Formats: sequence, structure tokens, C-alpha cells
Amino acid sequence: MQDAYVRALRTWARDGVPDRPGAWLTTVARRTALNAARSARTLERRLPLLLEPEERRCPNRPTPTRSRTTACG
Repeated sequence: MQDAYVRALRTWARDGVPDRPGAWLTTVARRTALNAARSARTLERRLPLLLEPEERRCPNRPTPTRSRTTACG
């Protein structure tokens, strides 16, 4: 809701106060919340695509026959 007030100060100073300021604030707050939820879902869905599998990040992982000193950090 704070974002809606900040947006109102900027927009209303430029365009004037709307006929129904309460409805305007509610609409902006709702749209801001929906955009945040949409962004969070997109991040949750796409973040795994940005991460590489452990084997590709560290091909020299320590094994019983490989020393820890030659493994990835």
C-alpha cells in the first residue's frame, strides 16, 4: 500500500487528484501486489534454469580416489 501512496503523490501532482482517490489507491495497490506475485512465480520457475548442475560446476569433485586439494572450491 505504501507504493500506492508514493505513486499517488507523483501522479496526482502531475495530473491532479482523481474523482475517486480511494478507488485509485486500491487499484494501484492491487496491481502492484499482483505484479509482485507474478514476478515471484517467474523467479521460482526460472531460477533453476540459471543454476548449473553440480557436476558441470565442479567436474573435479573429491572422490575416494581424488584428493580434496584438487577439487573445486
